[in-house]
Amino acid sequence: MEWTDPREMGRPRGPGGDRIDDAERVRTLLEGLDVQAQALAALDDAEAAEELARAEIARTTWADRVRAIDATDHATIGLIEVELPDGQVIAGRVVAVLADGMQLANDVCTWIIRTDAVQSIVGLGMRTREATRIEQRLSVTSVLREWAHGRSPVQCLSARGLREGTVVRVGADHIDVAEHERGEPMSIRRIRTLPLPSLWAVRRWQ
Repeated sequence: MEWTDPREMGRPRGPGGDRIDDAERVRTLLEGLDVQAQALAALDDAEAAEELARAEIARTTWADRVRAIDATDHATIGLIEVELPDGQVIAGRVVAVLADGMQLANDVCTWIIRTDAVQSIVGLGMRTREATRIEQRLSVTSVLREWAHGRSPVQCLSARGLREGTVVRVGADHIDVAEHERGEPMSIRRIRTLPLPSLWAVRRWQ
């Protein structure tokens, strides 16, 4: 009868029947724990990355997404469609995103659309870009003052419909429009003051 060392009793055996010594058993245990630790670390990293992604999306504004549009985003070269409160849709290429609106252009005209008038947008990509310091200072009135300086004929769109004329003055919260027939800037009928909050969009002909 084969003598068995009592210290060997109950020790696990390897695939070939050989007994596994304490050092190997400890090494196997540590390797298993290391694999589990790596798996948990990878899971934590994935959850952390997902949480960061959610936080980033939560800070995103639609203006940041409009600002990021360029020719690489759309076959239409940055063409988007903006719906106004009356259901009218303005389509154009993104020229600029202002502090309180956006500027779009097409082959016929240039539009300024106030942020408060935007009901929906079609054509946004997933990329974003925050405004630069200069862009943060640009506003609807900044563009309108440029148009007034150039005596540009415009159409002002609001809940009351269209008002045609030339922007002659731009105040802090309003514009003065000299009303006249299109193409006849000297035949001024009257000067109409339009509060900016009442405006949805202003169009300048190319």
